[in-house]
Amino acid sequence: LALLLAGLLCYAELVWLPRSRLGRGLVIESTVDAQSQPLPADPAAVLGHAGVAVTILAPSGIVEVDGRRYEAFSRSGHLERGAQVTVLAVETFRLIVSASKNP
Repeated sequence: LALLLAGLLCYAELVWLPRSRLGRGLVIESTVDAQSQPLPADPAAVLGHAGVAVTILAPSGIVEVDGRRYEAFSRSGHLERGAQVTVLAVETFRLIVSASKNP
């Protein structure tokens, strides 16, 4: 009896419910094609550009690139204030930077 009841409940849930008015009201059938936040900078305007650490990057902090300040994450780990950085990537909320190579 328990197996029969379990089978009926599975049938109702997987076959009948999605076709019913109640089931259609519970299912999301569309998606939203949008971003929750705009990118902090245009990637073409900052990728590969040099900047300077305004705060200590441990490994997150603030950098200045082309006169604008951005939140940044250092792939090089801990960087001191005033360190030269290069922008590697742009994420949703921050720039990804690395320590610049000094000749």
